[in-house]
Amino acid sequence: MRIMRIGLLLNLFYRPAALAVLGWLAHSQGEKLMLSTGDWSKPLGLLLAQAAPVLLGIAGLWALWGCYRLARAMFGRGIVCFCCGGPMDQRRGRWGSYQHCLNCGRNESTRY
Repeated sequence: MRIMRIGLLLNLFYRPAALAVLGWLAHSQGEKLMLSTGDWSKPLGLLLAQAAPVLLGIAGLWALWGCYRLARAMFGRGIVCFCCGGPMDQRRGRWGSYQHCLNCGRNESTRY
């Protein structure tokens, strides 16, 4: 891969980063709600505090999957773009399935 754009890193890692921030917020707000005195706030705080490690774990696995895809593209394995060598994502569109490059943004039909 000759040129790695910031857009490639955003395409691969913005969803796991958002999920990690959501897990951190669930953990911090869950602890605050567990310490409050309301009837409904303690069960909600317990639920948020228990959901936080699950969200952080899923975010970590998702980020590792992005690193794996990026490493495979750097070594020329997997589905790589014919133009820039970046990793490609397979999608289904209106006119059939196609591949979208996460680095340069090119689309390639899988039918032809």
